[in-house]
Amino acid sequence: MGAGVVPRSDDRDSAVKALAVVLLLSCSSVHAAGSFYTGNKLLQLLQSDNYQERGVAMGYVAGAIDMGDGVIFCSPSNTVTIGQVRDMVQGYLESTPSIRHMSADAIIIDLFKRLWPCPKRGTTL
Repeated sequence: MGAGVVPRSDDRDSAVKALAVVLLLSCSSVHAAGSFYTGNKLLQLLQSDNYQERGVAMGYVAGAIDMGDGVIFCSPSNTVTIGQVRDMVQGYLESTPSIRHMSADAIIIDLFKRLWPCPKRGTTL
């Protein structure tokens, strides 16, 4: 970009999102003790009878999805609800106990990276 040229908002948003993803991935390999939540804790919150705990879990899942969408994975546009995403994360955690000790954000990102891969640049679905 030349001097005095202001980047488009979309470009800045993409750059900030990409930086956030890089930072998240570089931290997600850290032992779960350094994470806000492990998969075990997130599952506990998702299964809670307390609506506030379930709300915290939903916010956590939504934040991870918002952070990775369009950069690490590409969700179907305007067709997936947060309820569906919650069900997918909860179902995955329930059916895969071997990964629940890991960082919850890394689990979420890995799940949706496999479920909703982004198309290669220059191609469309």
